[in-house]
Amino acid sequence: MPELVARCRAVLRRPGNRASRFLETGALQLNTAHREVRLRSEILPLSRREIGALEILMQRANHVVSRRAIEDAVYAEDADISLNAIDVAVSRLRRTLDAHDADVSL
Repeated sequence: MPELVARCRAVLRRPGNRASRFLETGALQLNTAHREVRLRSEILPLSRREIGALEILMQRANHVVSRRAIEDAVYAEDADISLNAIDVAVSRLRRTLDAHDADVSL
């Protein structure tokens, strides 16, 4: 059952007729099919979890995103995660974006 849930989530993340293949915020671009993040054509070194968090934040730009929504987007349903795992992923994401002078707010 956990594998089925993981596969369903992966399929739902794939772009199709319902969504664009690219998410853009300012000069930041996320290719949802290839799981690749570019800033002014430079590929950013982000982990799978950081990309997952960034994707949900970009999809819901200008809205408050709950910790639970980020957790659901980044981790498997049965994953045993620490209490601050989401904080760590978002903090690393912010540091990387700040280090590359991305003019976005998360």
